[in-house]
Amino acid sequence: MLSVKSDADGGAISMHLAVEAIGLDEKADLYYLSLEGEGNTQEPDSTALFSTIERLLSGWLFQVKNLEAQQVAYLPFDFSDEYLGCLKCKLISPGKVSISYGYTRERYGHSVIPSQSKDFKLSEESYIPTSGSAILESAVVINHIEGCIKSLMNGKGRR
Repeated sequence: MLSVKSDADGGAISMHLAVEAIGLDEKADLYYLSLEGEGNTQEPDSTALFSTIERLLSGWLFQVKNLEAQQVAYLPFDFSDEYLGCLKCKLISPGKVSISYGYTRERYGHSVIPSQSKDFKLSEESYIPTSGSAILESAVVINHIEGCIKSLMNGKGRR
């Protein structure tokens, strides 16, 4: 679902979010995340940067685990100057979430603190979907996020 790795040309570290069920394969630059963690996006072993990503994903995990019926969580991913890309998760029934990907211009990448993603809110009207949607088991989404966190902690997300 999510990987963190250096670009093929040995350049900056980026995050890749892939969700086959909705045909999503997005790449996000980590510039704003590196500012929060005082990391260096040119250095693949930047402990501060990976710590910031871990806190971002922990916020995602908190939001998804705490969804109530028909509640929506927006999981910030692409922290851009012009928009904020988000994975939208809506609990549609016990154990089932509808997911899609999109963006908002209501908030920008520099206006969001990545490590505080568990408190991130967005208005439904400002979300612009750019993918289809799919219904997944909540446990599958939670397991993927937990797996990404474990991978980061073990250094496996650093390629």
